[in-house]
Amino acid sequence: MTILAPPPKQSMHITELIPKGQLTLATIDPKDKQSSVICRTFTIPQQVTQAEAWALQSNTTGRNCYFHANIGSTINRRLSKNDVSSARFVWGDLDPNIYLHGSYSKAKIHLKLLIPKLSEYASLIIDTGNGLQVLYRIAPTVNITEQIAKEEYEIINRAIAKRWNADSTQDCSRILRLPGTLNYPGQAKIEKGYP
Repeated sequence: MTILAPPPKQSMHITELIPKGQLTLATIDPKDKQSSVICRTFTIPQQVTQAEAWALQSNTTGRNCYFHANIGSTINRRLSKNDVSSARFVWGDLDPNIYLHGSYSKAKIHLKLLIPKLSEYASLIIDTGNGLQVLYRIAPTVNITEQIAKEEYEIINRAIAKRWNADSTQDCSRILRLPGTLNYPGQAKIEKGYP
């Protein structure tokens, strides 16, 4: 299944992302990324309505919304690498490469042209409003409590990044953009020419 959720859209497809189990959402003020991370953990599908309402309320106040792709041992806070206990996705985070393609618009066209190829094996493709996040579901989830398992897991994420010329986002505790929410660029992205 592929999800293309160009923002803004009022449905976040949470149950398509995480049909069952723990979901930790994070919101960040793009003007104050260091001190403004607020997290909530929900049990899906039982709390999907509360999760969607919390994310939408946060997003309408100018906060960017994210989800932890993997499962952690803590709740209501951003997961550290040590907190991650199980992997349910590996991914690639593809942002427009302005330097390689000469302009933001050409870089975006390049990403859109990749979608058919990405769709061949991806479980989900999320249009973040800037780039694409390509997720490959691991079913059943894999225990990565031990450090060696985390390292092996991150080797896979690095390989995906290399294959698609994606950003270096292999950390198992990485948060990813929640589809269906607005992407508010911070000052650094605005200065690079992002809309």
